[in-house]
Amino acid sequence: LGFRIYPGTVRLCNDTWARFRRKVREREAAYRAGEIDEEELARSVQSMLGHIQRADMRASRRAFFTESLDLG
Repeated sequence: LGFRIYPGTVRLCNDTWARFRRKVREREAAYRAGEIDEEELARSVQSMLGHIQRADMRASRRAFFTESLDLG
């Protein structure tokens, strides 16, 4: 399912992390273009976050959303 399991930690595979970032940016672009509303954007991103939250990547997620998203 896109995870690497090690003793004591669970990490996302690199391609899974890249796919997540790409999909979030695509959803953000659709929101800015008026193709989806804010509620649909939030539901979509929450769904994707629900999947990757099983991995030990809190700092990576925080950095991604702090640096790359500007929904203004």
